[in-house]
Amino acid sequence: MIKNIIFTAIFLTLLITSAFSEDKWYTLHQEDLNFSVDFPSEPDYYLDKVSYQEKIVYSKTWTASDTNYGGSSTIFQIFQIQFNNEDQTLSNDSSQRYNTSNFIKEFEKSDSLFKIQSSEIKYNGLLGIESIFENKINNQRLLCRTFWAKSSIINLTIAAKMDIQSISPSADKFFNSFRLKESNFSQIDTYKITFPGEKTQEQKSIKIGGKEVLFYVYNLDQQDSKNLSFFTSELPSLFKSSSFSSDDDLNNLYSYLGELSAAEIKGKVISDKDIYCKDVLGKEIKIQSSSKFLVLRYFLHNSILYTLRVTTSAENENNSEMIDFFNSFEIIEE
Repeated sequence: MIKNIIFTAIFLTLLITSAFSEDKWYTLHQEDLNFSVDFPSEPDYYLDKVSYQEKIVYSKTWTASDTNYGGSSTIFQIFQIQFNNEDQTLSNDSSQRYNTSNFIKEFEKSDSLFKIQSSEIKYNGLLGIESIFENKINNQRLLCRTFWAKSSIINLTIAAKMDIQSISPSADKFFNSFRLKESNFSQIDTYKITFPGEKTQEQKSIKIGGKEVLFYVYNLDQQDSKNLSFFTSELPSLFKSSSFSSDDDLNNLYSYLGELSAAEIKGKVISDKDIYCKDVLGKEIKIQSSSKFLVLRYFLHNSILYTLRVTTSAENENNSEMIDFFNSFEIIEE
């Protein structure tokens, strides 16, 4: 559980009673973290180590107050946790939901906080969560926006002893000023591939270690004489790359996945061969059933399982659309 650095900072700054005018806001530039945000005054800064999900990580907090609203101090805060490289996960919509949701759950563990509402938001290309909490001890309302950007949790919070709507001008100014440099924006996916037409997106989920992991799959069904179907997915955390240290281990995994796919359509594996995406070893597997002919490609890289699949016919297995589709696949290295 996160150490109460978030709430301690809020309570400390409640003691500040200086008033600040609307036109003298202070812009905080954090070049190393690639973000900027406007405060009603120059914020106080706190650096600490916190326990988060059974790991010790560094946290950075910037906090300022404003008393323009009826003399009651309103707290503006940005809180950031930077994870180590080995703790980085996917930077797509799936991982943003997963990481921001976990952070909000830490808030919910506090006996003094009651969650009033929570909803998903999209801001400047980032998927996040906006939540409203009530502090039962001092009757504060907390309006929070939480984002996952590469290897960081970034949480923006406003705390006030009044209805959040009554401070909306300053709240809007604070939240809307938040900017991330382009280099810190998350990729839509951790891979690139070119579909031969407009693809559709579908969200899936899977239980891993008792936790729900969200991910996306992409499909394209061609309604023509070729009757081709294209599919891709990236699944994080199901298989750890460190568990497959040799080529033999990887090949055993790929063969196992191929057999599962064959069983799913009541078919059989008719061929397999090693393939590479740059230096990443993968496997191409062909499966034949009474009604379908599948060509699958698997790659495991940085604990992400990539699956590419084309459904076609045996007589059309070397069609140009499928070849171009597979050849366009590229893993994005951060």
